[in-house]
Amino acid sequence: MLNSNTRLLILSPHPDDEILGCGGLMNKINKIGGENHVVVFTYGDAVDVPDIRKQEFEKVMKYMNVSSHKCLYSNQFHLRLDQIPMFNIIQEIEKILRAIRPTICAIPYPSFNQDHRVVYEAAIGALRIPSIIGVNDSINVLIYEYPQIAWNVYSRAFEPNIFIDISDEIGQKLHAFNIYESQMKTQKHAISSSGIQKLASMRGLSISEEYAEAYILKRGIIK
Repeated sequence: MLNSNTRLLILSPHPDDEILGCGGLMNKINKIGGENHVVVFTYGDAVDVPDIRKQEFEKVMKYMNVSSHKCLYSNQFHLRLDQIPMFNIIQEIEKILRAIRPTICAIPYPSFNQDHRVVYEAAIGALRIPSIIGVNDSINVLIYEYPQIAWNVYSRAFEPNIFIDISDEIGQKLHAFNIYESQMKTQKHAISSSGIQKLASMRGLSISEEYAEAYILKRGIIK
């Protein structure tokens, strides 16, 4: 699945979701000469310093050496993406798919957070059949996890079927997350360096490795 021709597109509702869910995978792709592309939908609010999350995002993208990154909507839609017509969001994602032509698209698991649900549902619409939107390449679709998805609007829990060994990448993942200082919680919280490391350790146990990231394979195409 991963080689120098890999182009990963991560649809991230807010800055830090891309690292929480895919930071290890991003580093793996960097090592083999592939491309990482990140799209966030809003920067989100930050108390006292309105631009801090944008600044943190830019620093993380530089550290992760991504091929491209962008933010689609202004902060007036933070936690209010459901106020934008779904058709409009799908069209925006389709434009990005045509421009980047990803081989893998990673989308967020739809949790209690309304922005995450909107991004997930819009992505499913945009990714329906690549040829319909003018993308002839195969696009594999992964659903990524992040802390606190156990509390969600669906009765079915996150049940991963793809595990990526990130034992050699956990350090870079943690360093990237630590740049998001405005999002850092206490070490007993899931969204913390300790929480991220413990989740990766738990996922690693599933494949007898030290650390792993877990995904749901929504669509896999073999040619």
